Amino acid sequence: MRLQRSPDFSKSRASKTTLREAEVMLQRFAFAAIAITLSFGLSTKDQSLLAQEHQQLVGHTEKVYDVAFTPDGKWIVTASFDQTLRLWDTATRKTARTMSGHTGLVLCVDVSPDGKLIASGSLDKTIKFWDVPRNTPTGDFTGHQGVVHASVLNKDGSLTATAGADKIIRVWTTADHKQQREIAGNTSAVTSLDLRRDDATIISGDQTGLVRYFKFDDGTAQGVVGAHDGEVTRVLFTPNNSLVLTAGADGMVKRWPNALPAAVIAPTHDAPVLAMSLNPNGSTVVTAAADKTVRIWNRSNGSKSRDLETHPAEVRAVVYSSNGSRIVTGCNDKIARIFDSAGKKLLELAALPEAITAVAMTANTQSVAVADSKGTLKVFKAADGAEQLTISGHTGAIHALNYAPNSASLVSCSADKTLRVWNAADGKEARKIDLPSVPRSLAISANSTQVAIGLEDSTIQLLTLADGKVVKTLKAHKGPVTGLTFSRDQKRLVSGSDDSTVRVWDLALDRTIQYFVHHTGPVAGVGLHTDNKTVVSAGHDKNLVVDAVSATFAHVADATRVNDLAISGNSAFYATAGNDGAVKLWSPSSGTPVRAFEGHQGPVHCVAISADSRQVAAGGSDKSLLLWNLNSAQLQYRIPTQSEIVAASYSLDSKKLVVAGKDNVLLSYDPTPPNPQPAEAPSKDAAQSLNGHGGEITDIRFAADHQTVVTAGADGAKSWTVASATFLSNLTGHSTQVYSVSFSPDGKRLVSSSSDKTVRLWDVEAKKAIKTVSTQAAGVYAATFTPDGKALAIAGEDKSVRLINVETGAEIRKFNGPEFSVYSIAVSQDGKQIAAAGVGLGDSRNVFIWNIGTPDPAQTFVGHKDDVYRVSFNSRGNRLMSIGYSGTVNIWDVDSGNSIFKSNLPVISYAGSYSTDGSKLAVTADDGKTYLIELPEAAR
Repeated sequence: MRLQRSPDFSKSRASKTTLREAEVMLQRFAFAAIAITLSFGLSTKDQSLLAQEHQQLVGHTEKVYDVAFTPDGKWIVTASFDQTLRLWDTATRKTARTMSGHTGLVLCVDVSPDGKLIASGSLDKTIKFWDVPRNTPTGDFTGHQGVVHASVLNKDGSLTATAGADKIIRVWTTADHKQQREIAGNTSAVTSLDLRRDDATIISGDQTGLVRYFKFDDGTAQGVVGAHDGEVTRVLFTPNNSLVLTAGADGMVKRWPNALPAAVIAPTHDAPVLAMSLNPNGSTVVTAAADKTVRIWNRSNGSKSRDLETHPAEVRAVVYSSNGSRIVTGCNDKIARIFDSAGKKLLELAALPEAITAVAMTANTQSVAVADSKGTLKVFKAADGAEQLTISGHTGAIHALNYAPNSASLVSCSADKTLRVWNAADGKEARKIDLPSVPRSLAISANSTQVAIGLEDSTIQLLTLADGKVVKTLKAHKGPVTGLTFSRDQKRLVSGSDDSTVRVWDLALDRTIQYFVHHTGPVAGVGLHTDNKTVVSAGHDKNLVVDAVSATFAHVADATRVNDLAISGNSAFYATAGNDGAVKLWSPSSGTPVRAFEGHQGPVHCVAISADSRQVAAGGSDKSLLLWNLNSAQLQYRIPTQSEIVAASYSLDSKKLVVAGKDNVLLSYDPTPPNPQPAEAPSKDAAQSLNGHGGEITDIRFAADHQTVVTAGADGAKSWTVASATFLSNLTGHSTQVYSVSFSPDGKRLVSSSSDKTVRLWDVEAKKAIKTVSTQAAGVYAATFTPDGKALAIAGEDKSVRLINVETGAEIRKFNGPEFSVYSIAVSQDGKQIAAAGVGLGDSRNVFIWNIGTPDPAQTFVGHKDDVYRVSFNSRGNRLMSIGYSGTVNIWDVDSGNSIFKSNLPVISYAGSYSTDGSKLAVTADDGKTYLIELPEAAR
C-alpha cells in the first residue's frame, strides 16, 4: 500500500522529527495548506456522534498514517507517527502485536499476498520486514486428564514434556503434538518440570513437595527426594548441568546434585520392624521385629550379617552401646538381653512386671536401664545382671529411654505425658517436665545439653537438659514422631514418624532440609551416620532403608512462599519471587543474597532471567511487569498490564520475553533496554498478544528456535509461534523518507518509492536490493504493481501518473489529467484500470480513472473539497474508495461515476484500506485512532 505525508508533519513530536526532516516533507505540500482551512461545518455534538458511529482501533500515541488488511481479513496493520506498527485482531479490535524498530515516523505499510509478511517504510529512510504471527495456538497436546501445570522442551526443541494433575509426565514431538511415551512414578500432581541441557535427566516437582529424577529417554526412575513442605513451585537444572535448584510453598530454596545417590531398600523381617539401632561406627544396623527376631545388617548394602538368638516374643526395643560392642534388646516376655556385637548372647536380665518397651546402656557399657509398659524403670549391672536401681515416678508406659553421652543423666519419657531427668548415679529425679502430648521418642545431643522429644501430636520439642526449658518446637510431620537422633555436630536432627516419612532438620533454620518417603508404613527407628549425611531407617513395612542427605544447602527465601525461581544463563545467579513482594538475587554456590530488585507492590508471582544474564523480569499481583538490569538492579521498564502476571519466560537468544496474565492472555515483549535509560523507567507496549487458553496459564517455555513456545494451563498444554520481537530485516538504500511500499502479486518482490525521486525493487526472500527501477524528476509518492507483476504504476510530486516496465524501467505510458501533485494510485485487480488522486485547488480535488491502455482519463470523479490522500479499488473492481484529508470518505460506483456512500469523520484522515470481502473500510486519523466503517450492501 502507498502512504503519503500529511501537511502538518512539522507538528509531530520534536523528539522524533527534526525541523530539517519536517522541512523536507513540507516541500511536498505547497498546495496542501489551503486544504487545512476547509471545514465541513460539524458541531462539536455532531462530531462526537459521528465518532461513535464507527468502531475504533485505539492504541497508537500519535497520528496513524497508513493501514492495510491482511488477505484473510483477520488482521489490520497500522503505521503511525509514534514510530510503531500495530497488528490488530479484526474481531476483537485489540492489539495483537506492536512492532517497534523504526527510528522515524512510519509512513507506509503493506502485507504480502500470503499474509505472512509485513513491509513498512519510514522517515528513517529504511524499509523493514516483519512477520505476521498467529495469535492462536499452533496445536494442542491432547491426552492429560485435568490441569497441566508444567512443560519443558528438550535441547533442540523437537520434544516437549508436560505434566500435571494426572501425575503422568508425557513426552510429545513438538512439531506434530503426538505423544511418544509416558513417564510414570509420580504419586501426586506434578507442579514443575525441567530437563538437563544434555537431555539425560528430567526432574519433576509435585504438589506434596517431592522431587523425582527420571532418565529422559526411557523414563527409568533414578531417585526421589522430599524437598519441600507443600507444593514444589519450581525445579530447575543450572544451565551448566552441575546442580538442581528447587523452590517451594514453604518459602525455601534448596540445592541438590544433578544426580541422586542410589538408596538401599532391603527387606528384613517377616513381620513389622518395631525397633532399630545404628552402630555408632556406621558399619552395621540392628533391627528387632514382631516376628521375634533380631538381625544385624551391613549398612552399606543392606545385606544380612547375622541373626541373634530368636526371642520368645515380639522384640520392641533394641540399642547398640556407644562403642558398638554390645547390643541390648527388650522383649514382650518382660526380659532384656545383652549380646556382643557378633550376636552372641551374654546375659539375660531379671524380668520386669510387664513387656519391655525401652532399653539404654551407659557410655562405659557398665549399666543397662530397662523400662516396661507399666512405667517400671530399673538399672542393672551389665557384667552380671545385678540390679542397681529401681526408679519410680512414671505412671504410664515408658516409650523412650536414653543416657546422656556424659552418663550423668538418664532421661525417660512416658505415656503419662512427662519427661523425667534422673541422676544416673542414684536414680533420684532431677527434673520433671510436663509435655503437651504423649511422647513417643527421644534423643540427646552429643554434648549432653539438649533433649529432643517426639510427640504423638506430630511435633518435636527441643529442651535444654539443664533446666527443661523448651528451646523450639518443630512442626512438619503428620503423625506421631517415633524416632529421633542428633547429628554429631548437633546441627541436624533426624526424625521418623508414623506418617511413613523420615525428616532431616536444620536446627539453625528450624526447617526440614530433606525428607525421605521410601517407607510405606510407620517408621520404627532412625539413625544418622557419623558423616552426618547417611540416614538409616526401618519400619512396619519390614524394610531397612539407607539413603543420603542430598540437599547441599537450604535457605529461607520468603517468609511464607516462594512463587517462582529462575537461574541466569551463566549459572552464576538465581532469582526468587515471593509473597513478600520482593525479587531477590542469590549465589548458587552459597545460597547467600546478592541484591534485591525493588518496585513491586504485593506478592510477586513469577520471575525470569534472560539467557545472556543481563536482565531480570518479574510480574505480580500489582498488575505490572518490571524489568531490571541484573548487575545494578536499575529498573529499566515498568509496564502496567491488564491483569496479574503469573508466568514469564525469555527466549534463549534473550530477544523475546513472553508473559502470561490471569486473563489467560500471553504477551510478548522486546526486552531490549532503553538507550539512554530515562531517569524514570518507561512503559512499553507488548510486541504481540496471543489468545487461546480457556483457563489459567501455569507455565511458559521457549524452544531453541526462539519462536516456538509451549504453555501449560488449566485447559491443557499448547504450542505457539511467537513473532520476532523486532523487525526481521532492515533494507537501506533510499537517501530520504520512504513514501510507499508494495508487494508484487506473487510476493517475491517489493517496490518502494521515496522523496529521493527513485523507485526501487527488492528481493523479499533474500531481503536485499535488486535495482533502482526508475529515477523521476521529483519525489515519488506512490508505486504499485500491476496484477501481472510486469509493470509499475507510479505517481508523485511532478503531477504525473506513469506506467513503467518493471525489468527495464522504461516508461510504457504517461497518463494525462492531474495538474497538481498526485498522492495515491491504485490498479484494479483485473489490471484494466488505474485510479489516482492528490492535491488540488478549490473544488478541483478530482479522482481520475484511466483505462490502462489509454493516456486520457476514462472518468473523473468530482466531489472532494479536500486533498485526496488515498484511492483504492475493491476486490471486484466495481467500487473505488477515496479518502480526503478532512475526514471525508467516498465510495464511487466505477461504472457510473456516482458517489454511492459518503462518511464525514470528525478527524483529519490519511489513509484507508478495503477488507478483502469489501464489506468494511479501515480509515486512519490524526487522533491516533483507526476507524472501522461498515459499508452498506449497496456500497460494496
